[in-house]
Amino acid sequence: MSAIASAHGGKDAADWSEVRTAYETTRTTLREVADRFGISFSTTMKRAAREKWKKPGSVIVEARKKIDGAINKIVEETAQKMEAAVSEMAENTLADLKPWIEQQKAHHLRNIVQAGKRGVERIEKLWDGNEPDNPKFESFAAAALDRHDNIVRRNLGMNDADAPDVNVAVNIAILGW
Repeated sequence: MSAIASAHGGKDAADWSEVRTAYETTRTTLREVADRFGISFSTTMKRAAREKWKKPGSVIVEARKKIDGAINKIVEETAQKMEAAVSEMAENTLADLKPWIEQQKAHHLRNIVQAGKRGVERIEKLWDGNEPDNPKFESFAAAALDRHDNIVRRNLGMNDADAPDVNVAVNIAILGW
């Protein structure tokens, strides 16, 4: 037994601090430290648990957890700020593009009205001229025109459910398109 071991296995405060330091600052196990100081392993284990002795590795693990927590918090805050900034930029860009989009919608409406007029003229010509009509070609032309109209409407955000802008309809009527 070492000089610090007593007849009943008890240690004074200075002795236990020495045992704790030996455990926490070296790579030895708790059993090896207990054997080295001549103390019962179970007594040493109970004391270590009660006083929460830690090896340097566990201190590093705890430090890593704290650092990871801080990093995650910073990442979350940064992501929220970035999301807000991107949303604001998207809204500003959309606001900047709104006049152009409206211009494109009006242009498309003019074109589709002109195409519709040409289609009506073509149908009238077929009926009036008693031309031999080929419904297959007329059907293809109508389907192509409809597909083109749907593509442009989708790209400009114009749904069939949306009511047409009265100003655009009035402008088209005034301009005679």
